[in-house]
Amino acid sequence: MRLISRLSSELGVPILRGELFRSRVISLSLMLCMGYFFVATSGSAQKPAVDTSDFVRWPVVGYPALSNDGRYAAYRMDPWGPTNSTVLQTLRGDWKVVLAGVQEATFTDDSRKAVALKGKDSLVILTLGTTAVEYLPVVRAYRLFKQGDSEWLAYQAATPDKRLVLRNVVTGAEHSFSGVTEYVVSADGNAIVCRAESHDDSIAPQTVVWVRLPDGKPTTIWRGKNASQLVLDASGTQVAFSVEGNGGNAIWYHRAGGGPAVLLADDGSAGIDPGLRVDAPSAFGRDGSSLFVTLRENQGLPDSNALKVDVWSYTDAKLQSQQLSDGTSRSYQAVVRVCGAPRKLVQWPSLNQ
Repeated sequence: MRLISRLSSELGVPILRGELFRSRVISLSLMLCMGYFFVATSGSAQKPAVDTSDFVRWPVVGYPALSNDGRYAAYRMDPWGPTNSTVLQTLRGDWKVVLAGVQEATFTDDSRKAVALKGKDSLVILTLGTTAVEYLPVVRAYRLFKQGDSEWLAYQAATPDKRLVLRNVVTGAEHSFSGVTEYVVSADGNAIVCRAESHDDSIAPQTVVWVRLPDGKPTTIWRGKNASQLVLDASGTQVAFSVEGNGGNAIWYHRAGGGPAVLLADDGSAGIDPGLRVDAPSAFGRDGSSLFVTLRENQGLPDSNALKVDVWSYTDAKLQSQQLSDGTSRSYQAVVRVCGAPRKLVQWPSLNQ
């Protein structure tokens, strides 16, 4: 109290006591609150209002990815406009590249390159951390896969010759095959099976070719027409595919190093219920000793003079509207052994059950 009295005498300020002191404090508090309110309202009045028309100008970030070494990141910027861009940048420096018109980028396993499709007609190969960019025109699809210690880039040209190119990402070695309409890669990357077409042979315009990596040596395992649905096993040593002909489908089978493909099953194979037909191979079993096959009901050709009646019941698994819109026959699964004998289809559930 003595200190307050001393300051009051030196500064010439009277000491406020009792009600006068409390009224002065309340007045000062009100002044501070009003000043804060004025500053806040005046500052907010300077900001433009946000409405739904502003949403279209906000970019959207998507498809994030990191390289295996953690040094690079990739993401897509989607403005609400005609084009989008993919951004690639280092996380430990200033390097940054913006690829306009690129949907998504994929890093190679060694974290040295990034691969992406630009639009629908070119492939971009970018060396990370540099300005080196390679553009391959007229490419419609690509994929990266491992083969031992190497990594391969497979891309297909959108040209009349339908060329498939296999490029070793590390060494740059390439193998190319023309007329490829379908291909599958084994899990270990040691084999690729291609379905190719040729206009020079009218009797057997299609071939199924087994390609061995890394040397790229091709071996033709089948010739004919209407092959499809290539299926490889987990070990990459067996392939099955469907061939349409003579009013039905047949399943053909090949084992690496075992000569040409052989007929495995068709509509006349033992174990198929009457009224069913072979559709296509589904997948090999885990140990590779069996193949799963899809069977479908054989609807046959409708009689143009027959009375069309739609019969349904409340016990049906599907509603009537769904049955009419579906329009496809029911499918069943069967399995056939590919190793040893007998090669008989075992079907479940039975059509008669």
